[in-house]
Amino acid sequence: MPTLLFIIILLFISMSNNNVYFIELLPIGSSPLSVVVHMSSKVGLPAVLPCSVASHLDSDHTPHIQWQTISYSVFERMGQEQFQGEAYRDRADVPEELLVRGNCSLFLQDVRFNDAGIYESYLVYGESNIKNRIFIQSVHLAVIDHKAIKSVEIGADLILDLYTHQAEQVIFQNSNETDWTVLWEKDGVINKKGYLKKRDNKLILRRVTASSAGTYTVLDSEGLALSTVKVKVTECNPFLVAFLLHCDQNILLSFFYFFIFPIHFLCQSFVFFKSSVTFFFDPSTYPNNVHDFCVHIAQYSVTPFR
Repeated sequence: MPTLLFIIILLFISMSNNNVYFIELLPIGSSPLSVVVHMSSKVGLPAVLPCSVASHLDSDHTPHIQWQTISYSVFERMGQEQFQGEAYRDRADVPEELLVRGNCSLFLQDVRFNDAGIYESYLVYGESNIKNRIFIQSVHLAVIDHKAIKSVEIGADLILDLYTHQAEQVIFQNSNETDWTVLWEKDGVINKKGYLKKRDNKLILRRVTASSAGTYTVLDSEGLALSTVKVKVTECNPFLVAFLLHCDQNILLSFFYFFIFPIHFLCQSFVFFKSSVTFFFDPSTYPNNVHDFCVHIAQYSVTPFR
């Protein structure tokens, strides 16, 4: 029996914001080389596992597609009929409008660490009582966590993205300490210190101080890190501080209300701007003293539309 050579060839295909794809050519037993697509997705984001049956399209019938892992059934579609595996309920789909054009890609929502592994796609054909399957390809999905570095000024708000409903807890480690502190728990008391607020799957830490510098980690129910953010806290611009401290407060507030405020509405009228001077959105945040004015001016600016 001739010796079977195991040769692995990795070929970079494409890169997007969330997914990285590679092709791996592997001999499986004595069968011809089969294609394995390697891709990665960040936890909590959507992922698309590529698949095509364009060469097997039948104008009279919508392709019958199955997706599975080594251990579980993931998704199956035959026309308008579909089946979702228990672990993928309400998260997996092969859109029918794409399938009729030969695109059998699997769309996964809210990707979890447990989703990592090898997925196989099959084309099912034959009569109702006799079914056969044609193997299409394998996709290896890797799931990774989020990592970021942020800089925020004293007195400003720090916004932490939870990314997914899988988030169960946020813990914090001060830059000068080794212990971790629980800042937030899902379905728990999230405003114990009066400066935490959850909104749109984001956690807002109001008016940070120098002691807010450190590492923030979002954990899932199994204690795995969904995201890790290293935060550096900086002081307000010293030149601006000096200028404001030597100015009469009434002059500053007059400048704010009669000059900057109208500019906000002017900026709103331009389609080239996604947002304007953002701190004007909430009247309750308007500054009422020099320090607040300093913080607001230093923190916010006009943001170009992109």
